[in-house]
Amino acid sequence: MSKTLIFDCKMSCGGCSSAVERVITKNQEKLHIINFNISLEKQELVLEYDDLAGDVDDNLIFEKLKKTGKVVALRS
Repeated sequence: MSKTLIFDCKMSCGGCSSAVERVITKNQEKLHIINFNISLEKQELVLEYDDLAGDVDDNLIFEKLKKTGKVVALRS
């Protein structure tokens, strides 16, 4: 079963969105990420992950995203 999370993510340029993408792709397998979409225009990240994997939860993904240095907040 998958779960979709939406994050507000302050990004001011393509470099910012690339930083977010790097963190996601680096951790994609570990966090069981199925799909993601980064929108610089909307300042958001929509991420889908396998929540039945057992060793991953919303908070773990949030903590990884904070490592980008961007202001990140879980919207839903």
